[in-house]
Amino acid sequence: MLLLECLFYQYAHSKDKTIQKKSLKEIKSLLQEGITSPGWNLSHNVDRARKDGHPHIDFLDKLSKIISEEIDKKELDNFKVWQDI
Repeated sequence: MLLLECLFYQYAHSKDKTIQKKSLKEIKSLLQEGITSPGWNLSHNVDRARKDGHPHIDFLDKLSKIISEEIDKKELDNFKVWQDI
């Protein structure tokens, strides 16, 4: 769980597209393995990423809710950034 959270922080806050892509690829793998962080509030990170101009803020918001088990991971299937990983 801690690795998943750290990868989320890296994806949310890194300006390096290579790091973002690598982090997201690892996040996807962990989620496919069923690893989550139930109840972990990532909303402050989403807010900070929004202020910093994250390129996929709607996706990031959904991803945060999937990690904390608020919504089903199928919610990501419509995002191109997720499909491309």
